[in-house]
Amino acid sequence: MTSISVWRGLGDGIEFGVLDDGTTFMSQAAVAQLCGVSEAALSTWASSFSAASRRPRDRRIQTYLDDVRYDGPVYYAASQGSKTIKAYPEQVCMALLEYYAMWADNKSTKARRMYRELARVGMREFVHRLVGVKYEQTSPSAQALHDRLVLNQLPKGWFGVFQEGADVILHCDRAGLRMTPETVLDISIGRMWSTYWKKEGLEGKYGARREYPHQFPEDWPQGSEPRDAKIYPDSALPEFRDWLWNTYMPIHLPKYLRGKVRRKSLPQGTAEQIADALDKQWRELPEFDEGE
Repeated sequence: MTSISVWRGLGDGIEFGVLDDGTTFMSQAAVAQLCGVSEAALSTWASSFSAASRRPRDRRIQTYLDDVRYDGPVYYAASQGSKTIKAYPEQVCMALLEYYAMWADNKSTKARRMYRELARVGMREFVHRLVGVKYEQTSPSAQALHDRLVLNQLPKGWFGVFQEGADVILHCDRAGLRMTPETVLDISIGRMWSTYWKKEGLEGKYGARREYPHQFPEDWPQGSEPRDAKIYPDSALPEFRDWLWNTYMPIHLPKYLRGKVRRKSLPQGTAEQIADALDKQWRELPEFDEGE
């Protein structure tokens, strides 16, 4: 579950805030009130929303999200102390406000007023002014990835699952799966790759793997001392990359996400939202034209 860094209300239950990764948000109760719908109705819509939906409302909202290149979750389960809410990120808030201000059968005057105000200065700037705090552009999740890459330099001729999986980790972070001490995606990748390595007898093909110390950031619980991690001969790198994108991503990652939902580390519906966002990112990756 994501933590709320700071938040503040405008009165009448209209609450804005910032998550610990720098994401600006509006509470579900606030979005519902501004849009003139019940919170229960909004929650039902958020749980069932799909980018592939052909319903007029969903198509309008998805068009907005496509225009701003947002492919993350509709909301985050967020908490501060004992209080837990559904936090709708900036892009989703603006998409909903635009729809209920301009396109809905029962247009909302509140949505129109708030949409105009937020469009004038930008929701991010509006919220930062409201809470009175400045935030860095780099999220803690992305910063932790950078720190781990700096901390862990490997010997020549060898690769590690973490270093080679960094691109996948970034894709997942962008899709809404924040990397934290409790969500270390490369551990999942490493376990599945190790199973594949042994099952396929790859040591006989590429040579033996070795153990090498891996250091986590000092502010992580794992950061007290280095942990042994497997490293692999560079000759196995093409096979690892093929396995990572064509086996781990479509088969093992969805299972990992569903496990997070079962353990309540992710809210219901988030696994599907992240999977949809990743699928969209995958389809938008550039293709190499060998004719150029």
